[in-house]
Amino acid sequence: MRYKNSTFVPLDSQKGDSFNHVIYSYVFNILYRIISYSAGVPAVYIQELQDKWNHRINNRHLSSESNQNDYDMIASYCMLIQKKSFQSYSPYVKQTLRYIDTHLSTPITIKNLSSHIHVSEGYLSHLFHEEVGETILNYVNRKRITNSLSLLQNRTMKIQDVCICVGIEDPNYYSRLFKKYMGISPREYQNRQEI
Repeated sequence: MRYKNSTFVPLDSQKGDSFNHVIYSYVFNILYRIISYSAGVPAVYIQELQDKWNHRINNRHLSSESNQNDYDMIASYCMLIQKKSFQSYSPYVKQTLRYIDTHLSTPITIKNLSSHIHVSEGYLSHLFHEEVGETILNYVNRKRITNSLSLLQNRTMKIQDVCICVGIEDPNYYSRLFKKYMGISPREYQNRQEI
């Protein structure tokens, strides 16, 4: 995880190459996402970090900040891999995360999870919270909302269809969850995609 001594060579922002540097930053953000996913980091954490860096790249005003931002981006992805990769989780939590990934569009309960993994509900809940840093329900809901973002960009899909695709049957509940995690309603998110 020693990123400053790597062969990474940032563009020289003093040479008036700021547009290319922005493109370069986006490309590396995507590459770091792929590397993180390959390392076994759950997609929901990668999406959060990628969104954060896309926002920072979009709002970069000073070209003198560019090189430091590039190093900070590398460092943040390295820390994400170190903290959240599957390799750092116990076998029970790994199984839980895999089950959630493959069954996200179906109802997921702690009872179903614990039965599938052959441990008690209380033990699985405690272990998951200790290792992942949030409850199973919160993780599942956040992952469902994150997965719904790309579906919402398809203007032909209705919001009630999107929520069913990600495993939430009640559109009102989906809207409340979406606002909780994204800060805006699903309709507002769709409208912003048109701009």
